[in-house]
Amino acid sequence: MPQLDAPPSLEEIRETRAKFPPDLVRVTPLTLHPRLSETHGTDVYLKDERAQPVRSYKIRGAFAKMLALSEEQRSAGVVCASAGNHAQGVAAACNYFRSQGRIFMPTTTPPQKIAATQRHGNGFVEIVLTGDTFDITAQEALQYVQEHSATFIHPFNDADVMRGQATVGLEIWDQMQSMRKQLSTVVVPVGGGGLVAGTSHMLEMDDDLEIVGVEPDGAASMAASIAAGRPVRLEEMDTFADGAAASPGDLTYARVEQAIQTGRLRLMSVSKNLLCATMADLLQLDGELTEPAGALSIAALPHITATSKRGPIVCVVSGNNFDMHRMPKVLEHAALHRRQKAYLNVYLPDRPTALLELLEAVRSKLAGINITYMHFDEDQDNGNSPLSIGIASKTGRREDIEDFLALLGQQTDDQGENRYSYTEVRSKPST
Repeated sequence: MPQLDAPPSLEEIRETRAKFPPDLVRVTPLTLHPRLSETHGTDVYLKDERAQPVRSYKIRGAFAKMLALSEEQRSAGVVCASAGNHAQGVAAACNYFRSQGRIFMPTTTPPQKIAATQRHGNGFVEIVLTGDTFDITAQEALQYVQEHSATFIHPFNDADVMRGQATVGLEIWDQMQSMRKQLSTVVVPVGGGGLVAGTSHMLEMDDDLEIVGVEPDGAASMAASIAAGRPVRLEEMDTFADGAAASPGDLTYARVEQAIQTGRLRLMSVSKNLLCATMADLLQLDGELTEPAGALSIAALPHITATSKRGPIVCVVSGNNFDMHRMPKVLEHAALHRRQKAYLNVYLPDRPTALLELLEAVRSKLAGINITYMHFDEDQDNGNSPLSIGIASKTGRREDIEDFLALLGQQTDDQGENRYSYTEVRSKPST
């Protein structure tokens, strides 16, 4: 574990914030959200990093790093590896400083993210598509840095980058002070840890303030690292919330561990289904588009307010660079969370008419149910043949799903998220 340098002072963070050009790194809005406040019984404010020109907070760290470089270093060029928001932040900073940037992106990067990076770079960046995973892409970028006199801009594991991200916390503090509001809780998404490390350090001035860091269930690498006592890389990482699917670096891990040890910070995670339901609610009820990582803080609100109604609560909404082709998957997981849809293993009696009897019962008694998926496996030694089945309410009523389960009268496993990446079974058949 590296020896931690002294974190930046409040004055240093203010100085960094003062050097941000307002047309490139905005002071983003902090606004009360009426629906979320009513739903959770306390004032909920959104710190909206979607309002940045690059539509995420990543411009803060990228610009702060460029500020810290000498003229000679900027002239020699910079390098980064990213498939999304960090790439766009670095590209925008290169355009501002008129510095050449070389941005390594995986070959699987969606075309719209490549185009956005090129647009923000405005001719000052070259995009290199290499590697089918981020780790391979990052290795190629670091190899290039070693062979050329360029500076690597890490997306989070860098003191200058963390100082830039700390300006989010600075703005929250100043904005709440101007509204004469006493902060209670700040909720921050966690990926590699740069944002939560910077924010928790900036807000440590208030002894009564709690920081909650939120990870996706399938990519909770920071929590795994804290449990292991060192930075670890998950063997399997769900990249659905791609903006938060990262392993912590040694610097971010050390800062986060320190904040947890002093009681300033706690970590939690949310399921993919809950995250998608949150995204769908924001879009359908509020007309607000948010990327998966950007919705993490809001998705955590039910867990936070279940134990305490103390407010106000500020949720950092980190970005909304979202590929709309993924929306059907979001709505699918949202329906699973709302119990408008389910995937089940149904164990049928071992007789030829068993499946036909079940389908006839559904047809005659459950007009509100659609069967959306079915797989029947007869190769079982235990006398029962499992039917994997997907069901959906035609009208979006969770009661239709419950009626279906009641009708079965059989032993079932409700698999919930199994159709995607989970192997967990929620309930097992009774014996």
